[in-house]
Amino acid sequence: MSSGPVIAAPAGRRTSPAVLVLPLLVVGWTADTANWVPDLPSLWPQAVASLLVGYLIATRIRHRVSSHAAGLGVASAVAGGFGLWLPGTPMLGMAVLLVWLTWMVGWLTAWLAYRTGQAQWAFVPGLIVLLVMLANLPPSLYVRLAIFIAAAGASVAVFRDPSSKTGQTPGMGLATAGLVMGVIVSVAAWFAPTPSEPLFPEPMEAAASRWNDFWRNTNHIFQDVPNRREIPRLRLTEVLPMTSPLESGDDLMMVVEASEPRRWRLGTYETYTADGWRNKPESAFSPDPTGGTVSPAPVLHAAREVRISVRTAAVMNQIATAGIPAEASVESVRALSPQSEFLLNQGDAQDTYLPPDLEAIRADVLAGPTSPSASDLLAAAGAEVAGETRDFLVVRRTDGAPVPLLALEFTERLIPPWTYESVGTVVTASPLQLATAATEYPRHVTDRYLQLPVGFPESVRAAAAEITSDAATPYEQAVVLQSHLLTLPYSLDVQAPPRGRDAVEWFLFENQTGFCTYYASAMITMLRSLGVPARLAVGFAPGTFDGDRGGWVVEARHYHAWPEVYFPGFGWVEFEPTPPALQNSLALVDSPEAEREEREAVEGTGEEPCFVDGIPCEELEEEEEDLPVGDLEIEPLGEQAIWRGGLASMSVLSLTGAVALMAGWHLRRIGIAGRIRLRLRVLLRLAGARRVPFETPREMARRLAVYQPQGEADLMVMASAASVVSYSRSRRLSGEQQAQLRTAARSWPGMALSIWLQRWRGAAVRWVRRRSRGAATVRGG
Repeated sequence: MSSGPVIAAPAGRRTSPAVLVLPLLVVGWTADTANWVPDLPSLWPQAVASLLVGYLIATRIRHRVSSHAAGLGVASAVAGGFGLWLPGTPMLGMAVLLVWLTWMVGWLTAWLAYRTGQAQWAFVPGLIVLLVMLANLPPSLYVRLAIFIAAAGASVAVFRDPSSKTGQTPGMGLATAGLVMGVIVSVAAWFAPTPSEPLFPEPMEAAASRWNDFWRNTNHIFQDVPNRREIPRLRLTEVLPMTSPLESGDDLMMVVEASEPRRWRLGTYETYTADGWRNKPESAFSPDPTGGTVSPAPVLHAAREVRISVRTAAVMNQIATAGIPAEASVESVRALSPQSEFLLNQGDAQDTYLPPDLEAIRADVLAGPTSPSASDLLAAAGAEVAGETRDFLVVRRTDGAPVPLLALEFTERLIPPWTYESVGTVVTASPLQLATAATEYPRHVTDRYLQLPVGFPESVRAAAAEITSDAATPYEQAVVLQSHLLTLPYSLDVQAPPRGRDAVEWFLFENQTGFCTYYASAMITMLRSLGVPARLAVGFAPGTFDGDRGGWVVEARHYHAWPEVYFPGFGWVEFEPTPPALQNSLALVDSPEAEREEREAVEGTGEEPCFVDGIPCEELEEEEEDLPVGDLEIEPLGEQAIWRGGLASMSVLSLTGAVALMAGWHLRRIGIAGRIRLRLRVLLRLAGARRVPFETPREMARRLAVYQPQGEADLMVMASAASVVSYSRSRRLSGEQQAQLRTAARSWPGMALSIWLQRWRGAAVRWVRRRSRGAATVRGG
């Protein structure tokens, strides 16, 4: 059976490739804006050239395999020639890849447009490349996607497929309908209420895990390619000034899945200076920090492990943990404190920190550093002379003491999104246990965490002693100092201390307002002046819990610093001297003393304490009872709603695209006569007319004229065209007949709507009349 007559396309009807240029210009323009490779020649002229070459190949080389080989060969030759022409270009591999992709996109666009006749699919390669680029560019450039879609739509609208019987691209109506439906579904889902639980959690997690594995394996290829997207970055460097290393804002840093809210710890700082903190002792001879052994973990009966899952949205060097870091699911290295090493000033004044035991023997050692008596004194202190310069005598500990673990760090740069798990240790000791803890601190602790700079203000020492005058134990001293600092006002707008002025002294006695780093530094230095080891921990407050994302949403504004105090036998305990003015989520964190007090409050009642996200269950029940129903609101904008809209939109587009392809294939197979018969049958079906077997197009048109008298002329034009193509000797339409058919075909959607409305209007009138007659019969009876 014949697949239908072939109608020759009118001469000169082939569309110029200039129609397809504008969308490709948007792709090249975006690539130039990104500037992936410095000094790379502009890509948009290459996009235009590749489209023209692709047009010539697609229209001149008829054999399919040969045309594909020619397109691939030209792209590879141009990219290879570029590599040979500019061998000194930075990131040459990435430059060659960009050139090759540009020429491949141009070739595929031309081939899809002129060899398949499916202009609506010709811009898919360019769309894919554009989406990949925009995923790594600032959101301000996302408007380029709208420009590309508008340009592609305009190109498709004016493009004419010379192989089509009527010069129209098959399936465009269904594809357009699918696009419109997808947009409507996305908008509706955007404003829809968000679900309380994640959609399809297991498949989504599995997909995310596979994506992370793929990204990690391929990431090294693009290590040197700059990411132009505005991704937040937090890098804890060796020096931490009193100012925050991260600008406060709404930038998403990470989402933490955890069974309870905690402070998310990134690292610690050991050495205090007058204007900030350092991660290393004040020594120019610090050994490689990767050596040594880690200090012992807290006693198991007073500590527990906390496992969290972190989905990163920012670039960070350190791994986030709850408590002291123990392990992580990703490859990492342990950042350890350097081995203890000190400088004895050979002048009159000691201007660097020395532990008390070395300070006591300093004069004797300097009197004869190589004498047996000096060696004996150093050996008794577990130290030895490691070197000597004109100004300093370098003394190193030799007692083999373990070195503390400062942080877990990634071994390579990980670009978000990324998911990992980490395990940390938190102390669960009660206030009574901490208050009765021993005060004999290990040497490796006192060497590092009693340090204060030479010339530390005596006013701060005196204030610490006065505030804690009634405290009998280090724990009580820490609690009293914490309570005192909580009374000082909190502010992010803090004037920097004058040059040469100690930051803590300025904060306590002059400015008397500050943010977390000032509060934590004041508590740490005052405790150190009292002989209590303490250090600075940095990371984030818990953040905001989001059920849609299944965890705690941590933003840049949640950056936080807090003190950790050492208690022999238990380890490092977190304290919080910063008022919760900005970090309200800190009130949800269970401090050791608060947790113990809650347990003691229910002791003897036979009931177990109940907590939800750190809040007692009784308080939650009271809050729920006090909330009026009318005040309950559902946040309309959420990640799950957007994802739901995206998935629904992609499903609609995929379904309509498949239907459009099938419809296009079917319409091509039945030819122009079959398409006219199909349209006439649809109109008869909408009118509710019965089907007559073996009815000719002219007979169908006459029957339809009864329902649509004003469209009789167009119906007869379509019927005549079907008769000419089906029964004439030439089976071809003249140019005039084709023009008349195109004009008549445009009226078909209007006639279909009019017939459908007329049918249902008549049905409604008949239903009203029946109801009226029935009511009249009842009244008459």
